[in-house]
Amino acid sequence: MHRWEYPTSADADRLLETLYRGECDAQESEYLHVMLAWFFLSKTRYDSAERHLAALPNDLSTTETSAAARAVRAFHASLHGKLSDARELIESISPADLPAGLHARIEIVVGKIAAQSKGDEQSRLHYERALNLAESHDLPGIAGVACFFLGVHWKDQMEYALSEHFTQRSISAFERGGLSDYAERARYRLFTLYRRRGDLSQALEQHEALAPSRRNDVRFLADSARLFIMLRQPERAAQVFASMPAVTGQRIESRVQAIILALRSDLFAQNGDHEEALRIVEIALDRARAIADPSPLVGEILIRRAYLFHALERYEDAEFQIEDAHRVCTETNEFFGFGLIQRLQGLLAKQKMKYKLAEMLLEQSARFFESRGELFECANSYSTLSEFYNRRQEKKALESGVQALALYLKIGAEVQSAEMREKLHNMAMLSSQPSPSIARLKDHERDLIESVLEECSGNISHAAQVLGISRSKIYRRLKKR
Repeated sequence: MHRWEYPTSADADRLLETLYRGECDAQESEYLHVMLAWFFLSKTRYDSAERHLAALPNDLSTTETSAAARAVRAFHASLHGKLSDARELIESISPADLPAGLHARIEIVVGKIAAQSKGDEQSRLHYERALNLAESHDLPGIAGVACFFLGVHWKDQMEYALSEHFTQRSISAFERGGLSDYAERARYRLFTLYRRRGDLSQALEQHEALAPSRRNDVRFLADSARLFIMLRQPERAAQVFASMPAVTGQRIESRVQAIILALRSDLFAQNGDHEEALRIVEIALDRARAIADPSPLVGEILIRRAYLFHALERYEDAEFQIEDAHRVCTETNEFFGFGLIQRLQGLLAKQKMKYKLAEMLLEQSARFFESRGELFECANSYSTLSEFYNRRQEKKALESGVQALALYLKIGAEVQSAEMREKLHNMAMLSSQPSPSIARLKDHERDLIESVLEECSGNISHAAQVLGISRSKIYRRLKKR
């Protein structure tokens, strides 16, 4: 019985050599064509896959090879959006007649078809069945693919911890199976997951591992630029943009062009040139709308535009843009944008001196990102909330600032951590000025220490790192309480 495991590139070379030497019988030849068709489909080399499928006779020698061929054709149909054809082929296969490896591969195909039909729960069940079959029969390649798609599923459900868990398992499985190219693909998925979640130190670690082999990958370069902008490393972001012309002699799809333009506008905004940032973001918006309107990318760029209007004190334009962005995010189910919109609405409400409304919106923004595990934007919302409370409600300002600082330290946002630590220090120093409404400095120091300790689950070493003071000073302050 044949082993229906995913072939490595070296395996595929051996299969091709065996096939073209003509030293195999008809049954073995059929198996080789099916395996190579699977291999080339997984590499998106559709012409090569189709040639091997076309080489198969109408009546195949064995039940398992016949089922495998139908599964490959179903996979091929699903990749081209022909879901009804794919379902019909899958329904003609009897799982009871299949070896475990082939059964697991078919479960993955069915899961992908269900995912394309928005059957998220069904797709998860099929991927889990494939994983169980693969692991129980020591098929690391198939286990890696099942874990990879489970990672995608949980990312789409905004369950980032589960997505990280399965993506890491897929990397380990691919490496054990000798599928280094698959492992790198999964590592890229992990990199984008960390970046999206805002876990910057983890994203940077994955970036360094991927960079040597992806210097000519425009999507990777765009993701790299986004990461360096989030890390407040404009020089490195500028270097990435400078390297793009050498790479982009190839035709870049319009969506990637729009993303790159939007990121360039972020870089100008970070350097304080909001007029130039706005000019570039207008071009990005035109490109994005030419692809599809509404689309998640259009919503993302509209939010950027609204923030730039706010920075330029064009508040009416910002409000109008928020309405447009909210409509697009609603129509495209781009929920990430809602937290950003709430934060900007809070800032605009503050500008109108509607402080209760501003407080509610800023708190909602922080809670929104916190509930989704979006650590970077959650920290940004707590930082904005701390600035809102400062000079009005000192204790709340300190509490929000401590939450922001703890998150910035957790995700490795060093520049933001330093800025937040300085703001907290200044808040405490301001609180030492004589005023009937403001407590003494040492009282505020103790409040700050206690708040940090609570955020750090009582870990004094971690709290000392957050506050930038020694452990002994924390002990002294707490004893004086």
